[in-house]
Amino acid sequence: MNFSQLFFIILARRKIILLTLVVTMSTTLLISLLLPKTYKAVATLLLTHKGADPITGVVLREGLMSRDIATQMDVIKSSRVALMVVDQLKLDQNESVKEQFEDSGDESNIRDWLVTFLLENLGVEPSRDSSVIRINFKGADPVFAAVMANAFANAYQEISVRLTLEPSQKAAV
Repeated sequence: MNFSQLFFIILARRKIILLTLVVTMSTTLLISLLLPKTYKAVATLLLTHKGADPITGVVLREGLMSRDIATQMDVIKSSRVALMVVDQLKLDQNESVKEQFEDSGDESNIRDWLVTFLLENLGVEPSRDSSVIRINFKGADPVFAAVMANAFANAYQEISVRLTLEPSQKAAV
């Protein structure tokens, strides 16, 4: 097949090609307009591990760093960190949150409901070949999403300090 044959084939099928293009573009536009807007906020954390573990005295090897990053990601996604976010931002005392909880018809308490909601919209991912972790939060309001991503980063940092200090304090006692 040469170029002129290809041109005549396309010319003969131009109505089908244009119809397919119009249907595809209009469907995409319609779906884009109907779906609710969601915003994704990102907070970035750098995990540094210098020196030895304060309890065991063990220095992490390179092979263990990826396992350590996976552990830190699990800590960020834990309900303890989410509860700390709820407490720090006093979300369980917010009137609009209370109304949403009552409208949901959930049988649990408001704190558990909030933790479930927050963890559903939270994403944690490592950067490739580095010690950087990105905390993502999706929400309908861009300001709320940014506040939540930053709150999870702050809560993780506080929990991380506690997880380091508590065993040291217990060992000292």
